[in-house]
Formats: sequence, C-alpha cells, structure tokens
Amino acid sequence: MKQNYCISISFNNKPGFIIRVALILERRGHSIHSIHINEREADAYSEMILVGSGDPAKLDQIIKQISKLVDVISVEPAEEQISVSEEAATLVSLSNYAYNSIKTKAAVS
Repeated sequence: MKQNYCISISFNNKPGFIIRVALILERRGHSIHSIHINEREADAYSEMILVGSGDPAKLDQIIKQISKLVDVISVEPAEEQISVSEEAATLVSLSNYAYNSIKTKAAVS
C-alpha cells in the first residue's frame, strides 16, 4: 500500500546530490511527486522539500539512508502543508520576477 509523505532535507550545495537522493528512493520503489529546493544565498547550503509516495514501512529506512549522505546537514519528515505553502511562495516569487523582467524589457524598448 502506497502512502504520500514529505521529507525536509538541508544539504551542502554540491553537484550530484539530487540524483543520489533520487537513487535511494528508486531502489526502494518510491516515487517522487515534487521537489522544491530553496537555495540560501548567504550560506553554501540549500533546503529541499521532497514529496513522494511509497511503502510507509520503508520510509524510516529511506530517511536514515539520506542522512548518511556526505552533504546532508539534516533530514526529517515534514508536513505536506509546509510543502504546499513553500511551492506557492516560489510561484509568486517567479511571477514577480517574470513581471519585473518584462517591465524592464518594455522600458528599454
């Protein structure tokens, strides 16, 4: 029986990290539905909210395996509401960026 879940991961910004997380999930037969990554400018780390589904009996093992990756700072289960609000905030931020970009281009023309 599959169950939806969210995992919050803080990690150092290094190439290949996301694929290593995806491989851990793939080996356990879990699916990724959504990944939201928020890069921290002042520090060299990012925060990831991963929404997935799979066998709930394997979720604890997956969290332990992700926490063993070299670049992981912290990993813990998260509530889905956090993910939805952060993704919505990202969409608003991207919309504002696109609006300002178009406004700037129009002013130059």
